[in-house]
Amino acid sequence: MAKNAPYGDNHRYGAVKNRTPVYNLCKENVKYAVETSIKDEFGCIKKESIKVALKDAAKDPLFLADIREIEKDFEHVDFEEAEK
Repeated sequence: MAKNAPYGDNHRYGAVKNRTPVYNLCKENVKYAVETSIKDEFGCIKKESIKVALKDAAKDPLFLADIREIEKDFEHVDFEEAEK
């Protein structure tokens, strides 16, 4: 078998069976960093899609009519609470 420089004859992928605690800690930190980055990115995408939906809703006459109707329905309740 030819030497597999710089690792020698015995180097094979996955040949190390006992990982050190430092290796395991680094592995967990990398997993955490990747997981956190993905969650943050999805959070940003979700927030951006909500912003776009709200901007679209602000231009939608049916949505605005619904808001006005809800405000009208709760007008007296809000006024009663303000008197207390």
